Amino acid sequence: MTVAAMLGAFIVGVVLSSHIKSGRVDKLVAQPLRWTMAIQAAVLAGIGFLPATLPNSLVVVPISFLGGIQIVLFRSIGDLDYMPLATTDNLRRVVEAGYDFFVEKDSSSRRPFTVYAVVIGTFAAGAIAGAFTTRVWGLHAIWVPAGVLAVTLILFVIDHREDMASK
Repeated sequence: MTVAAMLGAFIVGVVLSSHIKSGRVDKLVAQPLRWTMAIQAAVLAGIGFLPATLPNSLVVVPISFLGGIQIVLFRSIGDLDYMPLATTDNLRRVVEAGYDFFVEKDSSSRRPFTVYAVVIGTFAAGAIAGAFTTRVWGLHAIWVPAGVLAVTLILFVIDHREDMASK
């Protein structure tokens, strides 16, 4: 597999996510975001069962596809946009919000500063946990993000049911 396959998989993920986001899929599949999260968790869990002797590209291509999905469908926290795959843009945002809050004394920048700081902290903790679990478990370390996605899906379903019950 080549870099072109990885880029192609990412592009297909972005296109599929854009199609899901357009609302057209709602006519065919109930709760497409839930299904998307479930499929992501299942794909990651499935990768953990692959033999470590497989070429890395056979693992990276499906992860690139999932990255394309993540970057389109899961990129906001409330009214704040963030980057789910890398932290560079989040770092820019936390610095700007921090400047506005601490230097310009703009109290409305406190929440964005806090949210982006938590996002960056979580990203860093995930990177450290990923490095540690990969060293200990090898390819099976991918079960950790699969589990996190599965728990997120469960919380998403519970939250949705509570919203429906309160209406």
